[in-house]
Amino acid sequence: MLKKNTTHQFHRIVIDLVLCLAVFASLLFSISAHASHWRGGAMTWVSSAMDPDGIKNDVTITMKTACRVGASCQSAGSLTTPGLTKTSSTQITDQTVNGAYRLQIFEHVVKNLDLNTTYNPYYNSGARIGALLNNANGSWSIQSTILLKNGNRSPLIDMPILYQVPQKYTDGSTLVNYTKLIPALDPDGDTIKFRMANNSELGGGSSANAPGMSIDENSGLLTWTNSGNMTAGLYSAGIVVEDYDENGVLKSKTHFDIMWELKGVAELADYTGYPSDEVVVKKRRRLFIHYYWN
Repeated sequence: MLKKNTTHQFHRIVIDLVLCLAVFASLLFSISAHASHWRGGAMTWVSSAMDPDGIKNDVTITMKTACRVGASCQSAGSLTTPGLTKTSSTQITDQTVNGAYRLQIFEHVVKNLDLNTTYNPYYNSGARIGALLNNANGSWSIQSTILLKNGNRSPLIDMPILYQVPQKYTDGSTLVNYTKLIPALDPDGDTIKFRMANNSELGGGSSANAPGMSIDENSGLLTWTNSGNMTAGLYSAGIVVEDYDENGVLKSKTHFDIMWELKGVAELADYTGYPSDEVVVKKRRRLFIHYYWN
């Protein structure tokens, strides 16, 4: 009788344990699904003279992120600035775009940078959206490089952080290899080079750019090989533009982590991805750059 009761109790414990594990797994999945919200982001910076000394060694770093409606894309403390102290952090945009995602933009000010020192601010976390066909639920890391020597200013990219890609031509035939010239420039006229984000810039671990995506380092022509035959849906990939001095030495970089949506639709004559819901205009001396962020 004792053996029978012991066996019964053992079976009861096993059943209870299985039920607990099932509840825990369900809860974990629910939490994971809720936490998976991050769409894309970018970091840019501009120098200015904010102090009476008149030296352009103060920098405003702009962070832009897109995430699920109701989620927090970033906060005033999100940016890490090794070797620098933030003097202010201001949220300048917090809006829901077409009911589809939340867009947040913060500006962080750091002052009195050493003109000959290279700084590497970054912000990173996890929880990419689970619907991605690469890097689902993965980590991400938006990075930049700042060097103010000789009045250097950062290279600029004019791209949204959410972008739609058609898989067909207007006649209905397959657009096998999608191409796009990434719009970028350097306000100082420095040589710029393009590249796909590396593993660290994508968040580390098993993170990788969308399969088949590459970019010509000199022209900035992005090619998504075989995109027309791939599974339609969401992919992530990062674009980096760097400027170099006359000796080929890296000066600074601008990094965009973009969510690309492959759509089984025809290419339009004026196809530009998501409609522009926000326009940020920045003045660089006599140069006006228009950014279209979505």
